[in-house]
This record gives sequence, C-alpha cells and structure tokens, in this order.
Amino acid sequence: MLQDHKCTDKAEPPKLLPLSPTRWLAMYYCIERILSQFESVQTFFQGVDSRNYNMRVLQDMYSDPRNHVYLIFLAAVLHNVKRVNLLFQSQTADPLKLSQKLENLYIYVLKRILKPAVLRHNSNSDPLSLDLKNMESIYLDSVQADLGAAFSGRLAASGSPAQEQTCIKERCFNVLQKMATQLQTRIPNATSALRRLQAISPETVLGPNACREMFSLPSHVFGVPKSQLEAEVRLLRSAFATTETTSATSLWYEALAFRDAAGICPFAAVAARAMRVLTLPVSNAEAESLF
Repeated sequence: MLQDHKCTDKAEPPKLLPLSPTRWLAMYYCIERILSQFESVQTFFQGVDSRNYNMRVLQDMYSDPRNHVYLIFLAAVLHNVKRVNLLFQSQTADPLKLSQKLENLYIYVLKRILKPAVLRHNSNSDPLSLDLKNMESIYLDSVQADLGAAFSGRLAASGSPAQEQTCIKERCFNVLQKMATQLQTRIPNATSALRRLQAISPETVLGPNACREMFSLPSHVFGVPKSQLEAEVRLLRSAFATTETTSATSLWYEALAFRDAAGICPFAAVAARAMRVLTLPVSNAEAESLF
C-alpha cells in the first residue's frame, strides 16, 4: 500500500515516530512528524481499501478535522516544553539559569489562560502560590484564552459547528490548565536548590548585594569564615568590575585562573568552591551519566 504512496510523491515518506512510554515530552516529535506529512497521508488513506480494520481506523482519524486541529494546538504548546526539556538534558547549559527557564515556561502558560489583572497584581514569585485548582475566578473563559493563532485559524477553517468548536476550545484550555498545575507542583521542589545557587551567578556576585546573598548559602558551601568570604568577594568584584560575562562557569573559571602582581589568586577559596558547586550534576544528562 505504501508503495503507491511512494510512487506518487517520488520520495521515501518519513516514518511515524513511536511514542515513548516514559518520556511524554517526546510526543512533540511524533506530532511534528505527523503534521509535516498530514495532507499527503490523508490523501493516501482516502484512496485505499477500508475493509481492513486498521486501515479503516487510520482513515477515520485522518478524515476527522478535529484531530488535525488538536495536533496543531499540541505542536505549538509542546514546542516550548521541548525547548526547556532539552536545556535540562544539556551538559553545557548554565545550571544557574535552568530554574529561571522553568519558571518562564510556567508564566508563559499562565499568561495564556489567566486574566491579565491576576498576573499584573502578582510578581514573578507570587504566581507559584496561586490556587490553580480551586480559584476558578482567575481564569479566562476558554473562548477568550490564548490557544494559539495557528490553532484558531485552523479551527475556524474546519467548518465545524459553533458548539463543537467551543468543546474543542474547552478541551485545549483544560490541557493548558493541567500543564500549569503540573508545573506549579514541580517548580518549588525541582528548583529550590537551583534558585539558591543564584547567589554565585555573575549578576549577583558582581552586584551590590553579593555578600548578603552568598551569606545566605549554607556555611559548608564555601568552607571559610564570613570575614574571609566577604574580603574575597569584594576583591573579586573589584577585579571583574568591567566584565560582561553572563556565564557563571566562565566567570568562576577566570576568577580561579586570575593572578595578582604577586602571582597569587586573591579569591582562590571562593572561586574553587564555586567551581565545585557548578560541577554538581544538575541536568538530566549529567545525572544519568553518573548511573
């Protein structure tokens, strides 16, 4: 059957990717592959013998315009989820920025389903304490929610009755609501340690509150008296006052290699401990490689 399809398109059609039973984020790649050849595969199934049960099921699925609309919606949503997930899988991503990326994803989802006034009256940290499960008054109506321009355009062009379009929007809205709830329950536990490590980020270390932020970390992190810690931090800020690096790894690597006129690193203790913290397995890839 697929041979006829090959002859028509003069090319080998890409295979559909199987879903991963353990990593649901891999669903994005499956959806992307299906959408990339949706019209051609739809045409193929419309012209085949539907007496075979599996063929009939696929034919019905590709003939239902609602499935196409749902896939377009999911592709747009999961694209951003996949991007953040890849950062956590990377071995080169800045570990101090991972928590912010995860929180940004959470805010991105909230902006699509919450009333603008709710977010305007909350700082970036307050949305984590919102009662997303019980406070129905904070949500937009599913018709007003931002479900995506591509989704809305395809839904309008599908010719589905108004009542059916409303049902489709409600289902997509529920997906975003569930995603926001799941992210909210994971962010505090998943990023609390990462958030505290912002104390050794370039923005904090070279900022006016460097000592106060670094004092907030457990004493064993740097393993030196606070007086020595403060002295070394002040020397570090003076030596790197004009640096423009935004990478924590680059900053502390340069700090550890720095030598004064006497050939001594004046902030060796702080730099060495900071580098040790940055080598902790934060990403999924680093953690998996240990086992």
